[in-house]
Amino acid sequence: MKPIYRDHKIRASSKGLRPRTMEEVRVAFWVRVEKTSNCWKWIGATQPDGYGSVTFHGQRWPAHKFAFFLTHGKVTKGLFILHKCDNKGCVNPDHLYEGTTKDNARDASQRGRLNPHRGESCSTSKLTTQNVIEIRKRYRWYKVPASLLAKEYGVCRQLINGIIARKKWAHVS
Repeated sequence: MKPIYRDHKIRASSKGLRPRTMEEVRVAFWVRVEKTSNCWKWIGATQPDGYGSVTFHGQRWPAHKFAFFLTHGKVTKGLFILHKCDNKGCVNPDHLYEGTTKDNARDASQRGRLNPHRGESCSTSKLTTQNVIEIRKRYRWYKVPASLLAKEYGVCRQLINGIIARKKWAHVS
């Protein structure tokens, strides 16, 4: 194996072992993985958000991204490494794929991880679902102006306009 850059680092143990070849890097990485029949759990360092963490070439990498790099040879610039299994700690290359920002957002939305606090469940909400239904009804049927509705419900006119246009509180029919 060819040696890699001299400043290369990957933490392989608490003793600070720093491998010098890509084969040593692979060994040092996969030693920190608990393989099962499904997900492969990263048992090395983790970030507060639950993702594994690896230092390579002086830069911190998410462990799943580094696993993808080790098995595919590269990570396309501007793309995310996404999990098919929805397990932050999984580094199984069969569960990882490249995706765009849009893919990542769609994936998060389909799995219920995008903005779970909407409508009344949002702690800062001044309105209830029933308020929104009444606002739409009163605007549509009784032609009550948005400015008057805003004053009555203690919110801004822009919010009322967003509710009427179904850009805000769109989940309420």
